[in-house]
Amino acid sequence: LITEFLMQSVGDTIRVFPCWPEDQDAAFADLRAQGGFLVTAAQKGGQVVRLEITSTVGGTLRLVSPWKTIQVNGQAIVPNKQGIVSIKTEAGETVTFNN
Repeated sequence: LITEFLMQSVGDTIRVFPCWPEDQDAAFADLRAQGGFLVTAAQKGGQVVRLEITSTVGGTLRLVSPWKTIQVNGQAIVPNKQGIVSIKTEAGETVTFNN
């Protein structure tokens, strides 16, 4: 499926553009991930330029960060050694990611 190139949700971890060619721009909106999350993202010039995730039911969001440093709703967060950030969410909350 094309959606697997754009976003993967395996177990409890979300990855954006895991298999998408870096030389091709792409964007998607509201792809459903495991755990009740809706993912919206855009890639331009091989870089993720937009990433928003909405929690529909609340719970812990785990994301493989597309950047070495990441800001979540304007606050800097350091990914763990596997490059994953974990964020507790509430139902209806939208989390905006930036580098």
